Amino acid sequence: MSPPEAERDTPRSRATLALGDSAATVTLARGELFAGYRIEEVIARGGMGVVHRATQLRPQRTVALKVLAPELSAAEGFRRRFRREAELAAAIEHPNVVPVYEVGEADGLLYISMRYVEGTDLERLAVDPLEPRRAGRLVYQVGTALDAAHARGLVHRDVKPANVLISNADGAEHAYLSDFGVARRVLSQTAATRPGEWVGTADYMAPEAFEGGRVDARSDTYSLACVLYRALTGEVPYPRDLDLKTMYAHLHEPPPSARSRISSVPAELDAVLERGMAKDPERRYRSAGDLGAAALAAVGAPTRALSERSVAVGEAAARPGRAARRRRALGGAAVALALGSIGVAAWQLLKDETPPPPVPVVGSPIPVGDGPVSVAASDEVVWVANAIDDTVSAVDPVTGRRLGRPIPVGDEPGGVATGARSTWVVTVDEGAVTPIDAERLRAGSPIAAGSRPTDVAIGLGAVWVSVYDDDRVVRVEAGGETERIPVGDGPTDVAVGEGFVWVVNSEDDTMTKINATTREPVGSAIPVNNAPESVTVGAGSVWVANIRNDSVTRVDPVRGQSGPSIPVGERPDDIAVGEGFVWVANFDAGTVSRIDPESGRVVGEPIEIGNGPGALSIGAGSVWVTAFGADAVVPVEP
Repeated sequence: MSPPEAERDTPRSRATLALGDSAATVTLARGELFAGYRIEEVIARGGMGVVHRATQLRPQRTVALKVLAPELSAAEGFRRRFRREAELAAAIEHPNVVPVYEVGEADGLLYISMRYVEGTDLERLAVDPLEPRRAGRLVYQVGTALDAAHARGLVHRDVKPANVLISNADGAEHAYLSDFGVARRVLSQTAATRPGEWVGTADYMAPEAFEGGRVDARSDTYSLACVLYRALTGEVPYPRDLDLKTMYAHLHEPPPSARSRISSVPAELDAVLERGMAKDPERRYRSAGDLGAAALAAVGAPTRALSERSVAVGEAAARPGRAARRRRALGGAAVALALGSIGVAAWQLLKDETPPPPVPVVGSPIPVGDGPVSVAASDEVVWVANAIDDTVSAVDPVTGRRLGRPIPVGDEPGGVATGARSTWVVTVDEGAVTPIDAERLRAGSPIAAGSRPTDVAIGLGAVWVSVYDDDRVVRVEAGGETERIPVGDGPTDVAVGEGFVWVVNSEDDTMTKINATTREPVGSAIPVNNAPESVTVGAGSVWVANIRNDSVTRVDPVRGQSGPSIPVGERPDDIAVGEGFVWVANFDAGTVSRIDPESGRVVGEPIEIGNGPGALSIGAGSVWVTAFGADAVVPVEP
């Protein structure tokens, strides 16, 4: 039976066409019928479309009806992807995710029907700063909602206060995460944007989203940290008058302090923000839910622990598949053995056991200079410092060939570090740190650092050098100005991560945590173990290799608490995090150990390298290990 005349859908000519942020949007008139819904009023507008409060006629209920912009609805590729992803979002059953009732198309326009949430949104609510405990509770709820989405392979891509709906229907504030309209399935090979375009809102976007890098669950976690800052302060993290200036701030400026804006914000919440907004995705919280739990803990509110399974699935969604991570193909047998991150998570869920780790493939040694003692790898170049012939070698990570001749850098080069725009090496006998011109393959002018500099790290707006004899870390700015910061006795290594600078002191068995903004140590020195030699940050922890008792110590970066010793091989000289593991170079044993960052246990058999593996670095999908006795660097396929 046909519907009564009053309930028939009206012609499209009665709709109003308006210009939105980036596309023409359709605004439906009050009382108009569209796809079985009667329009009541417009409740939100955006570049993707217009959201109306509407009445669904069968079954009769009030809904939020989002009608997408015509130019998006007309793009065939977008239509297919939108329907697929909206249907995936509809399958998420979580108390903090807005339920999706229907995904469809009418009159050539795509639409999505969702539960209508009576209340407000966090954008309106956070015009003024929220009380810290209230902000923590809301962000925690959103974090658990994101974990549920990530477990299904969905990335939201536009986590912002306007997409957090707040209801008080039951007498208590309840947060709902809405609008998966720009979500993208992690495993999809379809590009979400055209070249040069962004998906998301600049004020809350992760650095990798601006750079065209992989946007995944960790990017949503960054955005949630930005939302937390907004809730605590009433301001966006980087208030700028142009999107390009905002982009630059997200890429280069340290995470802002909420406490400096609002004195009632606990210092512990600033630590949560620093970790959540880490520039390196691997140094953020393991999941959005973990960030929310940390926020609640910082304000003294009770939390429920996330299950190990939800964390495993959330991390699986955050990590790219092995094929996407690597430039060189493994042999057929190795491919058959290599489970990707998502495969591992699925195995754990279905079998309730941990599968064997992938078998690494040790490549052929690549000749470098005499006595390689340090290595720093990126996707473009692998840099190796050679202590005996006083040079730095550059290696192409794809071809395995040296680039040009070894670069003379001064007496006894030690630690080397490479960043997005610069590469630096310390020269122990000269007491200096020297920049390297990557394009011309030549050394720049050395900068005095002190007596026996040991290592160098790049990050948080500066270059940081550990100086052994002076018991100092030297901060080097872009113009060459230096500042000396006292640390412990005999600093041997320095790393940047979780919003801080970390220095291990081999003579007093401690680690110093430095606030990069104030240039001062934070709290008391952290006891680690016997003669800490190397430090790295990743997978939510700080990791220290202790050379005298053949162990690794795991440190909580927020609380500064050390965990139990993890036995590795003889004389662990260096440590790095990436490709799903913590990697340790054991010089005397001639091996590399792998530690599972979740369990804190060594997994698999030691990887035989031989010839004194004294340093390692991760880049271009491989682990690069120096072989001191062979004057070579050895690539290891994880």
